[in-house]
Amino acid sequence: MTTEYVDRRSPLVLKESTTWNPLVQAEGEASPAVSVEALLVNDGGLEIRCREVGPSIAAAFTAALTSGGHDVRLDMSLDHQVTGKAGPGAAAYAQVSVWGTPFWGVGLGQSVTEANLEAVLAAVNRALALRP
Repeated sequence: MTTEYVDRRSPLVLKESTTWNPLVQAEGEASPAVSVEALLVNDGGLEIRCREVGPSIAAAFTAALTSGGHDVRLDMSLDHQVTGKAGPGAAAYAQVSVWGTPFWGVGLGQSVTEANLEAVLAAVNRALALRP
């Protein structure tokens, strides 16, 4: 795995995030969802706060990025637990479309939540790095 897919920490940096699981009413029945609120900082120092709900962490974060002004759509994501010398953690993989073009990102973290946020952001940052 090359660092291009993992170490993509700009132009957007995730400064803080909160996730929780509200129940969303859908056609008269409550269904589980994930809500993500994130504070991002772009390379110009501008802070962007965004919040959305989705069926998964990756979907909610992608929707939050879209509400924050980025044209992002989640194509697919998956995650799994990992163990190693540093102890338990998680890895996540995300494919997002930015301006209609697919980009991949990988996230590693102490939790599935952290790994998913990192994977989506890595993919978005790969796309933004190519922007003229």
